[in-house]
Amino acid sequence: MRFRFAGLIVWLLLMCTTFAESEAMIEAFVLESAPVEMEEKVAKPGWISKTLWYLPNRVFDFVDMFRLRLEVGPGIGVGARFTDDFSFYGGNSKNVYLGLPGPREKVMFPALMGLEEKRGVVLLGVDASDVLPHPPDYEYSEIGASVHLLVIGADVGFSTVELLDFFAGWIGKDYQHDDFPRTEPVVPVYRGSVLHPITKELPFPLDHRPDKFPGLRSRLDYLDKNVPIRVRSHLHLIDHGLAGYEDSDVMQPPVTGLFLGLKYQFLSGPNGSQKLDPKLKIKVDLPNFENRFSVFVQNSYDDDLPGTDEVDRNNKGWSVGLEKTMKKIDLYTDVGIHTKWYPEIFFRVGWRPSWSFGDWDYNFEQRFFWENEDKFGSLTQLQGYTWLGDQDRWVFRSLTAGRISETTKGMEWQQTLSFGSIPDLLKEDRRGENQSFNDALRCYGVNASVFFQDEDTTKYQATFVYRKALHGDFVVWEVEPGLEWRDENQWTTQYQITTGILFYF
Repeated sequence: MRFRFAGLIVWLLLMCTTFAESEAMIEAFVLESAPVEMEEKVAKPGWISKTLWYLPNRVFDFVDMFRLRLEVGPGIGVGARFTDDFSFYGGNSKNVYLGLPGPREKVMFPALMGLEEKRGVVLLGVDASDVLPHPPDYEYSEIGASVHLLVIGADVGFSTVELLDFFAGWIGKDYQHDDFPRTEPVVPVYRGSVLHPITKELPFPLDHRPDKFPGLRSRLDYLDKNVPIRVRSHLHLIDHGLAGYEDSDVMQPPVTGLFLGLKYQFLSGPNGSQKLDPKLKIKVDLPNFENRFSVFVQNSYDDDLPGTDEVDRNNKGWSVGLEKTMKKIDLYTDVGIHTKWYPEIFFRVGWRPSWSFGDWDYNFEQRFFWENEDKFGSLTQLQGYTWLGDQDRWVFRSLTAGRISETTKGMEWQQTLSFGSIPDLLKEDRRGENQSFNDALRCYGVNASVFFQDEDTTKYQATFVYRKALHGDFVVWEVEPGLEWRDENQWTTQYQITTGILFYF
């Protein structure tokens, strides 16, 4: 009996599918020959057809939520998406895919097999990819990731809009207009780039994007100019929304200091590990929202000790929040969330004075923080630095930092000494100020660190840092090989290397 019932369901689905395909072919033929007359004659579906399609539509809506593609074909690429606005991709691939294709949007039925082509770069939703015949067709709200290595790859994702459409379908709503029977003709698969074109009008429009970029340098030039413009548009809308449009009389300033990157770290055994870590930092003033607030987005381990290895960091997703700075008394407060699952609320207040004594300058910070997970805690750090040479090309730095919270076992602290040459800075007008290897376009130098747990030494570390600009002052390559010795591994010599590509806007 169960077998017959299941067979009946399958037969009904096949019949519905066959009927819809036939209906779509007839509609497409009629539309091609007489589009105006067809538009007038299209009738809304009756309750019988809606009833017959009710359960099949719920099945299709459920499948629409998921993208799960296995890809086979030549290429290389990696991508991540948290809606189109926070999309990243880099690569070149041409594949045959198998699996769940993702949201149908206006396509009739999910294509469980097909072609896919991607070529270009996407940063923060700015698309510098080429228009190709078989784009991935991502829906705006999708959250997911993709990777392709030589001949095989995978693309997974989840659509929040299709989730809403699925639940709304049970009460007769069709927000995506994809339920059967259709009253519109099948829309053919369009040529496209990695992301759909931006249809909404932005406060600060992007430059025209060509269908095909002549090379990598032209893609990077396009991204260098347009990523800050798109971020500026988003912040403009946030600022006006928070302040109220009637009280918004100050234009959002251009975005500067935006930083993106991708770093990889390998640490040899014993207890070796490796980690691929995306980097992001945005901090921009909101000129209309109480005139003094800044919005920031950055990596969530900002409360770790500054010298903590990438593989040892407590990654909690991104930190998104608002900060208010009182410059006259060097005080700041911020509040926000760590976007891990489950999201974590945090609050911080800190004091950041600076002093000068002779040839040395000092920057102090005392920060108190509260988080859902670590509860109350404190981070204290003192940085001292001096520039050397006639043209301030060499720098010597000292960093002392300590951290304690309700979840740590006593006080964690570190001492780091750095020495090296910085021929080119990102901001040359700040030479002689508080600039480190992290602020360089080109540099080479050494770091030596020792880490403690209360009075016990836990780790020694020595690294060599090298940075080189690859494309103007926009793209920087960094490599940092080194050695370390840990108490937990009986002071065995461990080899490490950290490398990454960094984008400065």
